[in-house]
Amino acid sequence: MLVSALILCLITSSTGAAPQRVEVMDRVTAIAGQDVTLPCTLREVGASSSVTQVTWVKDPEGQGLNLAVFSPSLGTSHPLGGAEGGGGHGRWGLRSPSPSSVPLTINSVRLEDEGKYSCEYSLFPQGKNGGQTSLTVWVEPLVSVSRLPVWAGDSRSPVAECSASNGKPGAEITWVSDFPGNTSTRETRNPNGTQSLTSRYFLVPTHNQHNRLITCSVTHPTLTRPVTIPVRLTVSYSPIVSIKKLEGNSSVVLHCLADGNPTPSVFTWSV
Repeated sequence: MLVSALILCLITSSTGAAPQRVEVMDRVTAIAGQDVTLPCTLREVGASSSVTQVTWVKDPEGQGLNLAVFSPSLGTSHPLGGAEGGGGHGRWGLRSPSPSSVPLTINSVRLEDEGKYSCEYSLFPQGKNGGQTSLTVWVEPLVSVSRLPVWAGDSRSPVAECSASNGKPGAEITWVSDFPGNTSTRETRNPNGTQSLTSRYFLVPTHNQHNRLITCSVTHPTLTRPVTIPVRLTVSYSPIVSIKKLEGNSSVVLHCLADGNPTPSVFTWSV
């Protein structure tokens, strides 16, 4: 009985059809404005199998939008309009598809392209086989910096503001300064899924900080290096007055010196 069972196992193994397996990437991350390709590959195609059709569908568990269809015998179809060079005039298309590989390319990715994409093979005589990819879209934030004019004093005041707007995911803001200070950060979640971050730099302003630089640094997954933007501080302060005496052979000259912001323009002498 043991010998018979072993012989039966060997026969089944040698005559059975090779299993088909569709390989896709579980997760793909793209940056808005750039192109992205979602691979879909059929492995272990048996001699007795034939590919009749391959279909890419967005949101397969919802509306199920058919983006692209490939048939080895009939060619490529884009029901909603395909990418330039791919048979249509939309932003997606199949580039150089073959029965074993049907990658979907999306040009100039947008935030609304985020979601699930299904690649489905129709095989004869086995039936359907496919896989699903989740596409995440990142958005580079818009970075801006502004100075906040202040008067010198004893109270802590905001002197600069840095914003990283409409990014996905949220950005991170740090400050580089020669003056010790503190920061406050406000985060806003926008309806489209992006985030806006605003950071203010606070310090106790003094006259020697006027026209000095501090730097805002923004990091984000879409950036190959941090965005750094310097901002020149504007600190107003009352005039600091000094008198310089110059003595000659027979006279003495007094000079009145004043440093302030705004620059002093009126000088009055009194005895």
